[in-house]
Amino acid sequence: MALDYSTGYLSAPRRMLSLAVTPVFWMADVPGRLLDSLRYLYEDRHQLAAENESLSRQVLLLGQALQKKEFIEKQNSNLKALLNGSVPLKDTVTVVEQLGIAPEPSVRQILLDRGTHDGVVAGQAVLDATGVVGQVVSVDMLVSRAMLITDAKSRIPVQVNRSGYAAIAAGTAKGKLLELLHVPFTEDIREGDLLVTSGMGQLFPRGYPVADVTRVERKKNHHFLTVHARPRARLANNRLLVLLSRGRKNTKKQEPSSVTNDLVNNTGVVPASRQGDGP
Repeated sequence: MALDYSTGYLSAPRRMLSLAVTPVFWMADVPGRLLDSLRYLYEDRHQLAAENESLSRQVLLLGQALQKKEFIEKQNSNLKALLNGSVPLKDTVTVVEQLGIAPEPSVRQILLDRGTHDGVVAGQAVLDATGVVGQVVSVDMLVSRAMLITDAKSRIPVQVNRSGYAAIAAGTAKGKLLELLHVPFTEDIREGDLLVTSGMGQLFPRGYPVADVTRVERKKNHHFLTVHARPRARLANNRLLVLLSRGRKNTKKQEPSSVTNDLVNNTGVVPASRQGDGP
């Protein structure tokens, strides 16, 4: 050691030995590096899954909030009548997960992962990010069932967003389309018209998209039109859904400015009467 220190005689052999044992050290470190990589990969995957779940819920809630946009825009064309009417009910939402499709072939129902333990009650409206899916029809402690709007027994009060004409949309035997019942032969209804919930019967909140009219048939010697519509919602092809809970109507009379502010705050749509106002 003294000779190596004073002359550096062994420096070359030492470098050769260090070069020879380097792969050994590297191989000894491989398991640790592999474990670290797997740990980081798992953490990244877990984080991405959590972020994806959170974003999916946000998209669903934002879609539900935007569904009334077309309805509110139509109502803004006659803001005076809106302000003189009753104030819309406040709707609260609960995100639920679809567990599957009911096994009975004669019904079109879906199973949800919430029940009486979570505050679910029969009659609640079920929506996805694009429109009305159906209505809760039975509730157990931990799960519930919802009937799709295309079920043959389904009936939902709707109105034509363009004209305001009110009708009943019924499910059909094939379970893919809706049919409007008892539409007079002279009624002005067109292909492409948007059908929204009318709020009649207090079953479904008012103003949510239901379907688009796809066919209007006028048959001779018939008093009623044949009107078919395609649902906007994806129906049974969802994972996350929204349950609506109706709020209590505010019976206290509000000033027009207060109602207008509520309309702007809740929907982001500025009434025509205020579009020219300054900040």
